[in-house]
Amino acid sequence: MTLQPGPFSLAAHAALFAWLVLGGGLAFGTWIRRPAVEAFTLGVCLTLATMFLAGFGTYVAHLPTGLWWSLPVGILGGVLWRRRAVATLLRDSGLRSALVAWSILALWSFGLLACVGSYSGGNWAGDWIEHYERADFFRVVGPPDHRFLAESYTLAARPPFTNVVTGVLLRLGGGGFAEFQIINALLGGLTIFPLILLAARWSGPIRAFPYWLLPLLMLNPMVAQNLAFAWSKLPTAFWILCGCFFLVRGLVDGDAPRERSIGFALLAAAMLNHYSAGPWIIVWVLIYVLLRRRAWVSSAFWGETGRHAAIAVGILGVWAGWAVAQFGWQGAFRENTSAEGAALRGASEWRHDVRLNMVATLVPHPLREVSTSVPPQTSPAGRLRDYAFHFYQTSLPGMFSLSACATIAILLAAPGSSLRRAPRRLAAWGAACLLLVLLVAAVSPWGDALGLAHIGLQALALMALAWLAARLPEAAPRVRIFFGALTAVDLMLGIVLHFGLQTLRWTPLEDLSPVARMNAQALRVWNLHPVRDRLGADDLAIAALLVALLLFSLVSARRPNQT
Repeated sequence: MTLQPGPFSLAAHAALFAWLVLGGGLAFGTWIRRPAVEAFTLGVCLTLATMFLAGFGTYVAHLPTGLWWSLPVGILGGVLWRRRAVATLLRDSGLRSALVAWSILALWSFGLLACVGSYSGGNWAGDWIEHYERADFFRVVGPPDHRFLAESYTLAARPPFTNVVTGVLLRLGGGGFAEFQIINALLGGLTIFPLILLAARWSGPIRAFPYWLLPLLMLNPMVAQNLAFAWSKLPTAFWILCGCFFLVRGLVDGDAPRERSIGFALLAAAMLNHYSAGPWIIVWVLIYVLLRRRAWVSSAFWGETGRHAAIAVGILGVWAGWAVAQFGWQGAFRENTSAEGAALRGASEWRHDVRLNMVATLVPHPLREVSTSVPPQTSPAGRLRDYAFHFYQTSLPGMFSLSACATIAILLAAPGSSLRRAPRRLAAWGAACLLLVLLVAAVSPWGDALGLAHIGLQALALMALAWLAARLPEAAPRVRIFFGALTAVDLMLGIVLHFGLQTLRWTPLEDLSPVARMNAQALRVWNLHPVRDRLGADDLAIAALLVALLLFSLVSARRPNQT
């Protein structure tokens, strides 16, 4: 594995990411006749899809990975060819604000990563090293029969989109584990673009929404922890959020078949990133069928439905077709954890696990009698951090954050709120969310008394933050003060305590949980050097950077609304 010394390689990989992904978004976006932020977001989707097809295509066809250099060359050529259209796109103030917001979120992510001497938090272990191994597998073109994470999982056990894209970037930049962390954080930060689109839909003509959304994302413990933990959950949420935006546009805001086709295609792409997108597809198919029930008798409805299905099958078939040909039906679809868990459980055990998971995901563990003492540890700070960590990661209200969950409840209960104006519509969307939670609970391979929101509900929590970002500017001052007070609690328990312990300076590693020590041992065994080791930055300098970024985002959020 290639290792580049010092911080320059990290900056180079960030620049390479911006060149490829953002530059590609601008180049593709100039061909899309839509509002600037929307066109750019679709351009980013097309860029990532192109990178995946190039990476996976060369792997399947046994072509040299040197062909991947055509990606940066082609994107540079596309930007230069369309430079006037790119300049026109960048003149849009909304897109410029979105790019600034993404840049600040990226710097915030780097600061958080600089605190992580070793991963820790609850029972989280193993996933980060498996995803790094998979990305490195595609970078070096490993054999299809390779097994990952100490021979535990086959290649077919995880869909490859995020790993292929990350592998391509690592191959082009020649980086190691620290660069892998940076790339994953940047991919997760892309969620801000569809969230801006959703916030704009809920806020009407107000143009200041990126500024409110940015601090909400920065101060949300679930977001901060997922940005720094190197796995594919936030990159998957990006595709889910994009799909939801266009499906809402095509089903709720108007009758627009093209928007629906785009939405279902994006959800299919989400499934190529992580199988947890499956419940989202099921829920949206049901919404599509129910909202268009009057059109069931028309041939146009069935023709459109066939087109959506054909597009989705074509996208999923890029991976599924090759996997079936390589491993057979059973090897392609029964090696993932959900299928393996289902095969080992009886019907009664499965129903018990679903009920347990449903309750645990909706009702945070502090409100129930459930033990959080496993894994044991002697550090009081570690026990408190893990207690809070389980709240913010495994329960849906905790994913919203304490401040956002309470404030959303207040805004919905206020006179003139959407709950008062359209209770049936809100109840219908609430039922769809409950069905989504049920499906996530049902497809999990185990019963977990702490909750399973972290399996596939990140996008739902992020949508709640976008809705709150659209409502906070017009909320009463006392509501914003209340929100700010609870946000300080979230910041201390979910971010400061969590990342402070991961520096390994607040509490000795031997006083933390066995899971924390296992993560640290994995770094040593694999000879991996995280961002913190590579930067060698002073903790006070890192803290100063994070505080400065947070203050900037908070001050920006107080700017007058622009129409």
